[in-house]
Amino acid sequence: EPTKSTPSKRLRQGLLQVRDDLHNQQRDTGKMTKALLGPTVSTVYNFRCLGRSLLGTYQLANHSIRETGFTKYCLIMLWLVATSAYWVGAIIGSKVVVKLRTGSNLCFEDHADSVTSIQDREGRKRLFQAAVVIPALVSNMAGQAQLRRTVESVLVQCTHEQLDVVVDDGSPIAINMNLDLSNFAVIRKSRNAGPAAARNTGAQYALERGAKTICFLDSDASADKEWFKEHLKMQAAKPGIYGGLTTSSSATLVSRLHECIGTLRGPLLPDGSLLYAPTCNLSVSSACWVSFDETFKSAAFEDVEFCIRMRKQGWKTWLIATAVVYHEYETSLLGLWKQFYRYGKAEPKMIQKHREYLDWLASASTDYERTK
Repeated sequence: EPTKSTPSKRLRQGLLQVRDDLHNQQRDTGKMTKALLGPTVSTVYNFRCLGRSLLGTYQLANHSIRETGFTKYCLIMLWLVATSAYWVGAIIGSKVVVKLRTGSNLCFEDHADSVTSIQDREGRKRLFQAAVVIPALVSNMAGQAQLRRTVESVLVQCTHEQLDVVVDDGSPIAINMNLDLSNFAVIRKSRNAGPAAARNTGAQYALERGAKTICFLDSDASADKEWFKEHLKMQAAKPGIYGGLTTSSSATLVSRLHECIGTLRGPLLPDGSLLYAPTCNLSVSSACWVSFDETFKSAAFEDVEFCIRMRKQGWKTWLIATAVVYHEYETSLLGLWKQFYRYGKAEPKMIQKHREYLDWLASASTDYERTK
């Protein structure tokens, strides 16, 4: 005679089934992650992150920091905060990367936007020789003032044949520059899609108006008075991809840490080219333009991925040490943590797309003295 199934027994069987399903799902996810990032990724990748952190700490303490005494120890502690955030982000990113698989290695989306169009007196599109694209996500009046400083640092360098484009990436407050200029445009996106998508939108707008060179600048940075001219000079001599020299606009402890570790300084490879250049100081010729990968939704690794992808297509990134940008870093401890957590979380996706990246990074250096 079959045993009667009591409610408690059915509940226990149901819980055991849920446990078995979770174990099977975790096992399948682990296999999928290893297939995407390489063998034993959960061990090798995490230990590689830890090794880079320890090596970075040693180099920072013995070579990179020129300060002594209490300031030196403060910078080392800030570095430990940053690298721990990066490691945590990398571990989490390696677990969620399996959810991001798509049929294509590159994603580009175009949405209907509100555009301040530039036309001549007869209603035709105006054409420009070059353009500067500035993506912006403004949430308060301080960000509005910061963006104005960025725009003004560019407009003083632009002629009437050079275009300045601000892409409002779904800001919660309206961006109002109050600038009635023939070479300035604001593109307003209906929703926030990330800096990669904003740059694609701005670049497409500029290319449709004849721009042969597109320079990228961030809304929390200001260009040196010769910045645009230096990029255009190199692009005229040899069209391609160029990155300038980015330095801090302040002398806070967090800013000094960024200077020591070269956060926004593209690493130099043995052949003298840059492994990548950050999009806060980058120029691209229309001859080699391709879209940024919009699957990178945050400000992390979308510029690295672009430069690595172009390098594999034969377009190297080169340094222009005279094209200087002054960057306004987030100076709070929480801001530092969030920034490096964001970087770490995006790296596994970068490795999924370009497995050569870590090997190239290991052979690179941020010592720009070699270029002199």
